[in-house]
Amino acid sequence: MENRQYFGRMKDGREVSLITLQKEAVRVTVTDLGASIVSIVVPDRNGQPTDIVLGYDTAEEYDASTVYFTGIMGRSANRIASGRCTIGSRTIQLAANNYENNLHSGPNGFERRLWTITDAAEDRVTFTLEDGDMEQGFPGCFRVSVSYILSEDSLRLCYEAVCDQDTVCNLTNHVCFNLGGHGSGSVLDHELTLFADTYTPVLDEKAIPTGKIASVAGTVFDFLTPHRIGERIGADDRQLIYGGGYDHNYIIRGHRAGTVNKAAEVYCEKTGIRMEICTDLPAIQLYTGNGLPSDLHGKGGAVYQPRGGICLETQYVPNAINMEGFEKPLLKAGDIYRTETGYRFSAS
Repeated sequence: MENRQYFGRMKDGREVSLITLQKEAVRVTVTDLGASIVSIVVPDRNGQPTDIVLGYDTAEEYDASTVYFTGIMGRSANRIASGRCTIGSRTIQLAANNYENNLHSGPNGFERRLWTITDAAEDRVTFTLEDGDMEQGFPGCFRVSVSYILSEDSLRLCYEAVCDQDTVCNLTNHVCFNLGGHGSGSVLDHELTLFADTYTPVLDEKAIPTGKIASVAGTVFDFLTPHRIGERIGADDRQLIYGGGYDHNYIIRGHRAGTVNKAAEVYCEKTGIRMEICTDLPAIQLYTGNGLPSDLHGKGGAVYQPRGGICLETQYVPNAINMEGFEKPLLKAGDIYRTETGYRFSAS
């Protein structure tokens, strides 16, 4: 496999690989550790190749990291209140790894696992993983695959999963972007558009939704037209204070099961790089890197900082498994879960 390289080893000695996908001027590198995106290199307005993804240089650094950067979050991305949910007549208790709540499935989520490479070509790769019954508290033997498919200006992520028992299934990628270049500093100058009329307010700093859906109109959460991320991030707004910035879930306008909608658009004036995100999922989590350490050493000697990256995670609403009125991330036994998210890149 010509596009497969040695990337390092995990603490237990298992070898980790790096896969490079290339199509025209776009180059993407991914690894089987966490099925993670390591880099996305796109041309800026002057044709200069620019790596727009935060990350590390070696598998050892990814394996040791406690920072959510680029991996696949699963079985359940984001938060479940008290780490507890009911599936049918059965109450499931998950790890409490974020206050008393469950975040991204717990300490051994999919981003920590070594996936199997089942298909690789110069413009695509598929990773697969098997998750055993009651792994991290989730019922059923769960099989999942994620494919990265690169075209001239786009990267598609296609997910598929099946389980032999009813279980929670809410998969996303936690890739952290900086369109100025991964080590260029803050993303507060990026312009963001979110195609969402509503968002889900949170109860407090633990970021569990209240269960209500609120209009963005007239609030600091209104990105229906482009706004710089830093324009209102310091506003005296209780919701922003809870998260130290944006860490909220938006309901994507026009969502209907099986249809792909534009969810977000990000633009960096400095490089001219623009990224559009489309998905068939109902929601998208905006996270402005508020919790990134101020001395985090990343790729190529770069030192990252709080708000040095933006995450836009397509998913179901956090804690929807426990709330009425929301589409539930419940995968029934034997059903096939399929979803996709696409990123399109351009420069002007």
